[in-house]
Order: sequence, then C-alpha cells, then structure tokens
Amino acid sequence: MKDKAKLYNSVPRDQTVVFLRKLFATHEELLYELAPKGFERSIYYYVHHPSLPEAYTEYRCMRIKNYRVAKMLKLRYIFQPLISFDDFAKTYVHAPAHPRREMLRLLGMKIKEVCCSSGIVHNRRGECYLHHESENVRNDIIYNAYVDLIDDTTLGNDQILATTDNYMNYDYYHVYYCIFRFLKAEKADWHFHPDYLIFLKGLETELENEESRDFETYDAESAVLNQIKAASFKEESDEDFEGHGFLNFQDELEHEKENPSAMVRAYYDVYGKWPEGFPPKAEEY
Repeated sequence: MKDKAKLYNSVPRDQTVVFLRKLFATHEELLYELAPKGFERSIYYYVHHPSLPEAYTEYRCMRIKNYRVAKMLKLRYIFQPLISFDDFAKTYVHAPAHPRREMLRLLGMKIKEVCCSSGIVHNRRGECYLHHESENVRNDIIYNAYVDLIDDTTLGNDQILATTDNYMNYDYYHVYYCIFRFLKAEKADWHFHPDYLIFLKGLETELENEESRDFETYDAESAVLNQIKAASFKEESDEDFEGHGFLNFQDELEHEKENPSAMVRAYYDVYGKWPEGFPPKAEEY
C-alpha cells in the first residue's frame, strides 16, 4: 500500500486558515448561485434539517431510547400515546434556516472531504492543505477560518459540523464545482487518492497475509480473527456469497474508472482535465 500523501509536506496551519478564509468569504455569493430559488427550497436545507419522514423516525427512536434509559436506571416509565405519522405531520414545524451559517457549514464539510478523505489539495510548492492533520485539528482549522463570518457563535465546533442522516444521499456536484473553481483561481491542484480505496487495498493485503501466515505459534489476535471467520462463514458455499455486496478493491477500482464521482466530474469541468491519480491504478494503492 502506497501513501501518496507522504509526497507532500504540510502547509502551516496559520496559512491554511488564511487560505480557507478566502473560500468562506465567498459564501454569500455561493448562496445565490447554488440556491437561486431560496435556501429553504434547495436540497442544501436538508443537509442540516431533517425532512418530515426523518423527523418522525427520530421521534419514534427517542420513545424507545427514553424507555430503555428508564429501564436501565430502574425508573418508572409511562408511555405517552403513540402519534401516527399523519397526526405528527399536522403539527410538525420545520426549524428555521440560517442560510449563511449553513452554507459555511456545508463548505467546511466539503472542503475537508476534497482535501482529506477523497484526495490531496496541494499548492505549486508541493505542500498540502489539511491532509496530514488529525480530525480534531482539521475541524478546528476550518472553524477558525469561518468563525468570524457566522451569525451565531454560541454553537460549538461539533454542532456547526452536524448533519442529518440522509445528507450523504444528495448531489453535491455544484458545491464541488465552486470549490474547484476557487482552488484553480488560487493556483492549487488536487490529487485523487480516496481513503476508501486505500482501506480496501490494505484490507485485501491483510487478508492475503493472514491466509499465508503460519499459525503454529499461537497469536491471540489471529485466533480471534479465525473464530470470527469460522462463525461468519460456517456452512456457506461460494454461491451463498454471490450478490452479498461485499466491497472488493478491484471491483471498486473498476467502478471508479467507469463511473467518475460528482467530485471528479466537477474537477474535470473546472480544470479541463482529469485529476492526477485518475483513473486510479492498483499499483498506486
């Protein structure tokens, strides 16, 4: 497994804050560009606000959670009458939106994804932004880059980056496009090297090593791994596993080549070329 990030040094944190502050300073213009009919009528509203079905699911889950907590603490718990979905919908009120703050949240999440989990953003000196930092430090850098722009600083860092359960299901092509447009203007570039392919390659290598390892010397971790394998795969043939949807490194590699993600397509549309590292090659992981 090859760590491409080692090819790059880190941009100093204070310079990264200054760099990201330029991106966040454009958030009001991006609001009009990304949500021309109004923020509340765009998909971006639901990144931080649950839809009606999500809110009802949360209500039902909280009933169960409260009961379990009471049972654990040996407290008396009286169930309130269950509210049907139709009745819940009659009284449910969507939380008010804070468009400026929520656009900053969204930009913060997506620039972190571009810089860290999906690839490496670097300048012409071969220095990368955010990638080598820990998760907490990344969040702090992003927060410090836009804290002066938000209209409510009473929320903590974690809350500012909070999302709904379904936010991963939305199409963020236009957000990525705006981010790459900014990066190109700042003479920065992007190296495609997603974490999930690194993980799958590492997992594949580890499993290959496990199969070829001599187990004559007892090893506790290996023994546990074997027990898990035995329990999971007992009495199942190869046919049983067909269609189970287990992630496979080579399959995912081919899928990436044939179906570029919204992020990769946005890069291409801004830069007029595919990013370094795309299409992905097995020998680079």
